[in-house]
Order: sequence, then C-alpha cells, then structure tokens
Amino acid sequence: MRALKVWIGLRAAGRQGLIQTTSEDIALVLEALTTSLSITTFRYAPPGAVDLNERNDRLLDRIQKSGELFLSNAIIDGKFAFRACIVNFRTQPKDIAAIPTLVLRIAEGSSI
Repeated sequence: MRALKVWIGLRAAGRQGLIQTTSEDIALVLEALTTSLSITTFRYAPPGAVDLNERNDRLLDRIQKSGELFLSNAIIDGKFAFRACIVNFRTQPKDIAAIPTLVLRIAEGSSI
C-alpha cells in the first residue's frame, strides 16, 4: 500500500512524462542533482554565486515560510539540495511544473 501513491502518480503522468516535465522546468539556474522515482533533488545556482550551500539553506527557509511549497533538504556529494518528493496521487503535471517558478520567484524576490 505504501507504493500505491507512487504507482498512481506514475500511471497518471507516465515515467517519461514526469521525467520530461521535471527536466524541462528545472533547467537554467536550478541544478538537478538526482532524480529517482518520485524524488528529485536540485539547488538554486545562479551564475557567479558563491556559498551555494548557505544560500540554498536560507532560501529553503524562505520557501517553507511562504507556505506555497514544502520542500525538504538533502546533502548530495557535499551540496545542500532541495528535495521534492511527490507522493500525492492528485498531483498533476502542472503542480510539478510550478515548483521551479515558485523557487525562482522566492529566490529572486529576497536577499539571500
């Protein structure tokens, strides 16, 4: 039963559909670190930025406080990353596509 949520999500959008949507939307200043089943890790990496771990840690706090999106975090090869885990069977491709837009809007609207 625990895997049912993942199966329904994959069944609705298809594996390739989720991969394509996630890949297209996380391009540019979001650096994809891992993708595995319903979990994707990525970070905000604007050109020329330094201290990306600290910058992303502060950004995650702002994202969570916004109440618009809940991401957790992970450390991937020493890099602080946002962790999106999609398990709700009602999640639509448009919900996934909204993640990069929300992250970028919050990042660009704050002094992180």
